[in-house]
Amino acid sequence: MQIKRYEARNVQEALEKIKKELGPDAIILSNKQLSGGKTPRVEVVAAKDNGETNVPHLSPGRTCEENALSFSGVPPAEDKPEWEVLKEDIGEMKFLLRELKKREEIFDEFGEVKDRLNVLFDLLGLKDKGEKNHLAQVYSRLVAQGVAKKSACILLEMLNRGGMTDRIGTPEEGMKLVEDLIRGRFRRKQATDAVGRIKVFVGPTGVGKTTTIAKLAAHYALGGKRRVGLATTDTYRIAAPEQLKTYARIMGIPMQVAADTNGLHKVIEDFTDRDVILIDTPGTGLNDLSHFERTKDMFALREGVEVNLLLSLASSQENLYDTLSRFEDLRIDQVILTKMDECRRFGFLFDLMEKVRKPVPYVTMGQNVPKDIEEVTSGNLAKLIVGGTLH
Repeated sequence: MQIKRYEARNVQEALEKIKKELGPDAIILSNKQLSGGKTPRVEVVAAKDNGETNVPHLSPGRTCEENALSFSGVPPAEDKPEWEVLKEDIGEMKFLLRELKKREEIFDEFGEVKDRLNVLFDLLGLKDKGEKNHLAQVYSRLVAQGVAKKSACILLEMLNRGGMTDRIGTPEEGMKLVEDLIRGRFRRKQATDAVGRIKVFVGPTGVGKTTTIAKLAAHYALGGKRRVGLATTDTYRIAAPEQLKTYARIMGIPMQVAADTNGLHKVIEDFTDRDVILIDTPGTGLNDLSHFERTKDMFALREGVEVNLLLSLASSQENLYDTLSRFEDLRIDQVILTKMDECRRFGFLFDLMEKVRKPVPYVTMGQNVPKDIEEVTSGNLAKLIVGGTLH
């Protein structure tokens, strides 16, 4: 039996050397990663049966590599326990299998990408350049509105699967079909049972919580003829309670400050005659963990409490997703979108809504109280995403 050791950059290169020198009938005895060099290297021990019988005895207490070393005259290391030998052999086999499968996985990945590209080309009609393709124009318009390219493809694929692409005679008709598709997708998310008498408003600093609360207070008190009570737990900013007190005084609505959990309980008791209680909270930045935990503890008793998270449309998508992640422990019931007037493209809302998976009852736009707030439906949101307007 002829046994040789090979060093190479990877297993594939070693296998090519073995096949060239020992032939296709050679077998692999062991392989391992080598350390200490500037570039990754592997060592593979291979054998070929050449018909000779005067070969050393294979010791069952040694690894394949140690037996190979004994053939070459290199003294083996001290015998190891059987369980350690087995562990090493299993590790070597796993490594070899991973290396041998890499080529298959690469080809599989290329095949998957090719399939996706074919679907995309078929969907957008890029293979038929001689024919004006309205679907491709719909795709371009969605991307221009800020819809992610991947999401635009998904929406068009949904139209294609639903057999609706044949109904697209103009780009406008295609956009209307996409709008209808989004409306249907959001309809279930917009359904809400969140009718808590105590409505808490949370969100990052500067998102517009206090102004939004004042707008809603006017909406409930003037439009809905409901008895409203206002409260704030924001005792960190000197002027925070004063701003809400000013709004409350103008509208003739009682307002109180709750510095801690006991104060909050007192506010709720004092407002037993109120139909709805709107509670402001401190804005939280990336490092305001203490404020966040305090708010979380104060509203731990969820009976009758509705938590509304405010998200600013003027924020970057990264900040929006980060805010969602940071506030998910509060078990958000609804999301209110603010500062719509500071945003020009709303296509990103499709992905945001898919991630939020909560109703969006209101959108605000501007500082005018009691105006600059509007109730929204799944249809409004779909129009906003596709056409950039609520109407």
